[in-house]
Amino acid sequence: MLRLFMALQNVPDGVLRFLKFVENMNTAEVREDALLARIRSRILKERVSREGRQEYIMMQMFYNDALRKGGEEGRSEGENRKLISLVCRKLLKHRNAKQIAEALEEDPVLIEKIVAAAEQCAPDYDEDKVYEVLMKE
Repeated sequence: MLRLFMALQNVPDGVLRFLKFVENMNTAEVREDALLARIRSRILKERVSREGRQEYIMMQMFYNDALRKGGEEGRSEGENRKLISLVCRKLLKHRNAKQIAEALEEDPVLIEKIVAAAEQCAPDYDEDKVYEVLMKE
């Protein structure tokens, strides 16, 4: 779950580390470390206080929103990678962009972009490299 959150590139590292701590603050590792235990204790007290409760709610909303966005980005990337994989397999069978678009029932312009990127990675059509080429565009 935290990996999805980490996918957001504009989230500062300190925020990620703090949220990871909060997510795992009930582990024995945290309770055994004196500093982490004090931080945990303070966080639990703040959750109860009025001012702290509002801040905690805001942080929780930020965290939930980030998880949702991360999930959406992950699904989108997965769909794109799957399409790239299918196009590369068709290219290995010596199909052209038009044939691939028809076979996959996809937008020919999109398939042409993927084919152009894949041709830069020929003859093995490494799917990760194709994805990187497309992300640079």
